[in-house]
Amino acid sequence: MQNIIHNPIQNEKNLLKLMLDAFIPLIQNYYKHISTIDKEKARKENFVVLLTMLFGQEPENQLVIQRFASGAEKTMRQIPLKNRVKTGAADTQFDQIIIEFERDLLLKSKKAEAQAQLVEYWASDFKTNRVYNYTLIATDCIHWTIYAPHLDAVLSASDWSVADIELKEVQSFTLAPDNAADFYHFLNRFLFKSEKIKATLQRVQEDFGEFSTTFLHSMAILKKHFESCKASGELQVAYQQWKKFLSIAYGSFEGSENTYLIHTYLSIFSKMLAFNVLEGGQWMPQLEIERVITGQYFVSKHIQNFVEDDFFNWVAKTQHLNALTDVFRTIAQQLALYDFEEVQEDILKGVYQELIDLKTRHSLGEYYTPDWLCEKIVQDCALKADSTVLDPSCGSGSFLLATVRALKKRFPDMTADALLQQVNGIDIHPLSVQIAKTNLLLAIGKDIQHLKRPVAMQIFLANTLYSPKGAVELFGADYRVEIDTEKFKIALAVFEDDKLFDKAVQVADDLAELSKGEIDLPISVFTKTLQRQHAQPLPDITILEHFYRIYRALKAAKEAKRDSIWRFILQNTYKPYFFQKKFDFVVGNPPWLTYADVKNVEYQLRLREIATQYRVMPKKIADFPHLEIAAIFLAYCASNFLRKGGKIAFVL
Repeated sequence: MQNIIHNPIQNEKNLLKLMLDAFIPLIQNYYKHISTIDKEKARKENFVVLLTMLFGQEPENQLVIQRFASGAEKTMRQIPLKNRVKTGAADTQFDQIIIEFERDLLLKSKKAEAQAQLVEYWASDFKTNRVYNYTLIATDCIHWTIYAPHLDAVLSASDWSVADIELKEVQSFTLAPDNAADFYHFLNRFLFKSEKIKATLQRVQEDFGEFSTTFLHSMAILKKHFESCKASGELQVAYQQWKKFLSIAYGSFEGSENTYLIHTYLSIFSKMLAFNVLEGGQWMPQLEIERVITGQYFVSKHIQNFVEDDFFNWVAKTQHLNALTDVFRTIAQQLALYDFEEVQEDILKGVYQELIDLKTRHSLGEYYTPDWLCEKIVQDCALKADSTVLDPSCGSGSFLLATVRALKKRFPDMTADALLQQVNGIDIHPLSVQIAKTNLLLAIGKDIQHLKRPVAMQIFLANTLYSPKGAVELFGADYRVEIDTEKFKIALAVFEDDKLFDKAVQVADDLAELSKGEIDLPISVFTKTLQRQHAQPLPDITILEHFYRIYRALKAAKEAKRDSIWRFILQNTYKPYFFQKKFDFVVGNPPWLTYADVKNVEYQLRLREIATQYRVMPKKIADFPHLEIAAIFLAYCASNFLRKGGKIAFVL
């Protein structure tokens, strides 16, 4: 009895096992019987009987079964054919589930017929209701295929017909005598959703990936809203800077609005996934959804910078937050169906890999390191309880996860605070930074709940090979800074104290927001405000004047309505400089590109400087295009980031 009271989750799992033990013979008998039936109607009637035996105990399930049985031959009007409109009837439809029954789905003609019918019925409903997230099912009651429609034709044209719609097979299942338990879970997942789904990479890809109803529905709304507001200055800046960061890092990058919105979707998904894991799968009410998107929820958990004003945080602004409510709710509802306890796979990386075209990823030098290799490399590092670790090209955070797992295994009492301070990452890919933060949060898990003070996650968006020291256009003690359309130089001494730098940028941004549209505040006000908030002796007036320049540039950007991300960029871009000689271990998988792959002239010059400085320049000029950037990364990171006696471990 104590077990039942104190361990309800285990009790629920035990109850499910008992139910399955009773259900398996019923499913096996159903399979044996239905295999002998040749009529479509008789098969369906037997299937409804099976549903009643398996799921009919719950009142809400009884309602679904009744609707399922009575939904036969639902009339679908206004089916948009190429040259006319017709009326038809779906075998079964309830909510956003449409099922087409066939006598034998193994026959190509019957399968094609089922697909054609599903497209027609979906098109009719879509024309009427403008709802995107449908589950389309073709079945002969033994073989099951789940489809999703390609929406590009629908979204890009005002006049379309069913001939323009293509169905993508999302998942299939074939009942057999030895997979009765899997059949129960399959039916429950798509028809009833009455129990938590165990999170696996495959299932999460199916429910949130390229052909999932969640993704299709969310992208349709994102595209429509983005089209209506993309001319705004702030959104333009976010989009342009997103493309710029990727092009600087990878030499050339043909960004598109579609890719940008996919990244935005994944950024939303990652934040909601973090909430789901931290709260043990609790339902997310509307107010909590807003707090997750804006980041207030994570601040309440003492995590300061999990959500920042980055390239994708435009969705958190009030005017967009309200318009995109249906996107947030759709993702939240689907996530609530999952049990993320004891997840060992890199869920986020899997969804990202599916949504970003393989050819595009390889052209960007993104080759993912297998988890087993990350774990082996970290295992070979003699980590101590106070070891500091950096991955200078962290991607989605595989090495960071391996490091956290190794530290937790060796030092079980290690606090979340210590882990977040000791495990560090840098990446130039805007989305990768958010995903790496999420993965790090998931790896630490519910230990986050024990944080007693605000902690900043040490994962930053920056080009590892760029830093004030030795950067392009560095003259004497000055360094070039860009804020929107303004370019100016500030003293290198500005970067000597990372806490002062972050606080000065924060004060500059706050005062710029406060005074926009009015005359510039005098430097004395800026200095007094910074002194009050920093609580440490300030540098001399010449350094403060350089910080004051940042205030004026931010104010100008805000007044031009072209500021949504500059504070974020400033506080991230220069972090590599503050990381000098700080780490016991540098681990990772540097970009797999050659010099010839880089088309950005400024970046080419920087690479030549480093290659010359660290003597990795080829002897023959003709060989220079073949120089591996990974070699430059290795030399630069070993020299700049390692403490004396530190070790570096790269995949090369």
